[in-house]
Amino acid sequence: MQCKSLLKSKKNDYCNSKLHSLEEAVKNSDATNFWKCLKSMDDTVKVEDTPLVSEENWLLHFESLHSND
Repeated sequence: MQCKSLLKSKKNDYCNSKLHSLEEAVKNSDATNFWKCLKSMDDTVKVEDTPLVSEENWLLHFESLHSND
């Protein structure tokens, strides 16, 4: 059980570091590094790991983006 927990933790750390690198490439307007980083990322995501967002929450989110507050 510890092995699975450690593996999951390391995978999350790896994904977070890749996302951080991608965000830094965007901030620095480094297109070459952005695409290199993006292509190196694993695009397989398990459905069970992805939290489901209700349609209502999506609607509220996008309405808040377009509000004049």
